[in-house]
Amino acid sequence: MRWCCLGSDLASGEAVRRFVKSQVETDSVSDQTQFLAQLLATELVTNAVRHSRTSVELGVARRRDRIRIEARDGSRKLPERPEAEAPTRHRGMLLIEDLADRWGVDLEESGSKVVWLELAAAT
Repeated sequence: MRWCCLGSDLASGEAVRRFVKSQVETDSVSDQTQFLAQLLATELVTNAVRHSRTSVELGVARRRDRIRIEARDGSRKLPERPEAEAPTRHRGMLLIEDLADRWGVDLEESGSKVVWLELAAAT
């Protein structure tokens, strides 16, 4: 897992996309999957920054058959799934739920949480 510290700035979307692209860009990962990884990582980080109000670290691991993306923040508050009718600015978790192959939350002993998702890496 490669990590990138993003601080607590909501304007870090471009940095997120650049970092994810650098980790998953390869001939064995389709352009569509690379784009999806960048989009969902941006949603993870935006959600973490907005709701935790702490600094956020982004981790990306590229394995043979999958891509794992993690966002770690200093809050134990769990992500909430909004209703489908929620305003568009609150739909990041809906996108993650609908587009990721798997996702979840791990609470760490340090008091942090990691929200993660996985995508199939095959082309």
